[in-house]
Amino acid sequence: MLVKKLCFIFIISSLVVFLGCSNQSVEDSLKVESNTVVTPIITLNAITDFDEVGSDKQKYVASYIDNNTNSRGVNAEFHKDKTANVESSFTGKSGIYTLRLTALTEIDGESLYSINVGPKKLPVKANDATDKDYKAQLHIWKNIEVIQGEKIQVEFNSHTNGKIPEGESTAYARGRWTKLELICEALCGHAATPNNNIYVEKNGLVSIDLNTVPSISENWQVVDSATALSGRYIKWIGDDYYNEPGVSVMVLNVQINDPGTYQFLWRNLITAGDSATDANDSWLKIVSPKFYAAELSSTSIVCPYGHATDSCTGEEPEGSGANGWFKVYRYGGPVDQWLWATATNDNHPHIIYADFEQAGTYQVLISARSKAHAIDRLVLFRHGNEKRNVSMEDATKN
Repeated sequence: MLVKKLCFIFIISSLVVFLGCSNQSVEDSLKVESNTVVTPIITLNAITDFDEVGSDKQKYVASYIDNNTNSRGVNAEFHKDKTANVESSFTGKSGIYTLRLTALTEIDGESLYSINVGPKKLPVKANDATDKDYKAQLHIWKNIEVIQGEKIQVEFNSHTNGKIPEGESTAYARGRWTKLELICEALCGHAATPNNNIYVEKNGLVSIDLNTVPSISENWQVVDSATALSGRYIKWIGDDYYNEPGVSVMVLNVQINDPGTYQFLWRNLITAGDSATDANDSWLKIVSPKFYAAELSSTSIVCPYGHATDSCTGEEPEGSGANGWFKVYRYGGPVDQWLWATATNDNHPHIIYADFEQAGTYQVLISARSKAHAIDRLVLFRHGNEKRNVSMEDATKN
């Protein structure tokens, strides 16, 4: 039987802001709303809400229920150095969530835990060494896009550290865990977003230095550099996610006061190798009535794969994509220099646009794709409207 508990936590957003945002170069664009935000939590019980995957019996063994600790694990009496895999279908609202798994430490081993959300394989986490059995340890994966209906899989293993003698060998930890919680960070069908930092459009322009974004997700590294416009930039140092958008998502709340069509650009750099087509892209999604890309030399328009929630009419782009995300890459120019070159559609660059039909707050989402891709600043500026447009030169100047 599938039983989900919906809980709430309270975050005082002004405290979060105090820890995060003070950069002078984006001061005019940043507004802070200091109020209490109710954040929904979906709790999946390890025992009652997950079923065995069982599709690869050579790779996985069946898990078991430990009634003494109310947990699920791998029975090391029969399965030493083996991994189990269980899954649950996500029935909550699609959105950006932080995943928090509660594992139990064991003195005889440090078990590993990993999570797959649809096609997204998240980094492996290990229990700490301990001198106390069954102490709760939290493993956290921040800002993951979870789509309603996706399968969430949890993998866990039996492991020995060789410290506790048992018979002719040593005792094993059983990879016990009790629950997986999904904490809404943005969207999720929720009226308010916990991140109440809002970047405000002023005179047709929004400019954001990404190193100032509070609570940057895991494996986005902040780097000091004299070549960055604000003295610092961010780069992705985790795994490549070439076909799996929605990992370590940065959520930027943008307030548009002057509705219309806006062009998107970011200042980006390749920080590894000498190829102009490697380490040159990240994923982008703008939650607006129409998010699309157009070729300047023709009437060609491309729409993100799976863009069911907006009104874009056009072809699908060349290259990978899913769930409303564009693969956004840089093109041209010397590899070792910062460029504002920003496009989608492989081999035939299309420029990124978003239409904002009404004044209001919208979300710009950035997700990891290529390791060593670096981003300094992004801008959204009015472009292609009858009046009150902003030139690219004005939007990108320091």
